[in-house]
Amino acid sequence: MTPYQSPPWRKLTKLSGGKGVKAEWQNFPAEFLAITNEQASAIPCNGRAGCYMNVVRHGPNDIVGICTSDAKQCDRRTIEKSELALYRVDHKKLATKIAEAIGFTEQHEKITGHTALWKFGVLNPQAEHSFPVYCFLGQTSSQLDKIVNQLCMGEQTFLLIAATSSLISTASSDASSRHKSKLIGIDDVLAVDGVGKVTAKGSAQTIVSNWLETVLPKSAKPGSEYQFPTPAGATWEQFVFEFTATEMLLVSCGQIQERLEPEHLKMKNQNSGKPTLQWTLLRSLATTGGSISWQDQDATDRVKKQKQELANKLKQTFGLSEDPVPWNEGEKAYKARFVIKAADNVLRQMVG
Repeated sequence: MTPYQSPPWRKLTKLSGGKGVKAEWQNFPAEFLAITNEQASAIPCNGRAGCYMNVVRHGPNDIVGICTSDAKQCDRRTIEKSELALYRVDHKKLATKIAEAIGFTEQHEKITGHTALWKFGVLNPQAEHSFPVYCFLGQTSSQLDKIVNQLCMGEQTFLLIAATSSLISTASSDASSRHKSKLIGIDDVLAVDGVGKVTAKGSAQTIVSNWLETVLPKSAKPGSEYQFPTPAGATWEQFVFEFTATEMLLVSCGQIQERLEPEHLKMKNQNSGKPTLQWTLLRSLATTGGSISWQDQDATDRVKKQKQELANKLKQTFGLSEDPVPWNEGEKAYKARFVIKAADNVLRQMVG
């Protein structure tokens, strides 16, 4: 099986007008292509790379291709109608995949007045902070430079995803940094394996999280001594936990709201840098409506141990003595006393 080129996203910058026949899209993920009503007047030859043939129609079902090279190195051949169909990027499907990978709310629309610019959604890491997420699917760095300059003239901080990271010039990178905005490429977010399956890169959320650290208030700093500013007299029932990314938790209690990561809750392995099993258990609660159950005795022992560790760390971080996830005899499961949920796009990642 022929492996995919890495990255295939370069096709977005090489096809004129963002359209091409299947032979031109080659290794680009098929799930992101949409057929148009247009047909090509020339298609790639089957021979050497970069060689094209003109389409000559002798009749509705009598179509031939003639090599355009001076030496006519490729044989004249019959062309099927299906070979002439032009395909474009399916912006909506691409937006959905990127939203799932990064963790933002999808709001798909074309931005008029800008070359090849789309709004893919809104990143909302805190209730009082939200940032538009744009995607540039143009072909040149100069086009991107112009768009970045225009966006930086506004006050709103933004995340802009270019067709490929190679399009991001030093000038655009510097301009966005001064504006506290962020530029990345689709190749920083999505990976394509040898059979064309598209997956989120593990580094995607890390890149965005590191950027957010520079633009959001430092109200919640990671560290062993972190303590949530729980209001006097508050109970677990007044807390709302919401995952806005797989490693980002928005915790609210009354008017107080903090953005927490595994390290805040002492749920980060200091050796591997990865979340502990207690964080995994907390994420599970978000997918089950706040309850933990099991099917066998071994699972019972494991869940009890991790549940106790989770409860201890939550009590320590939030300064409450009551068990936050007590046993519920009626449901035969541990049940969170606080509300715990996940944003729709994050929930799809967790259960996917």
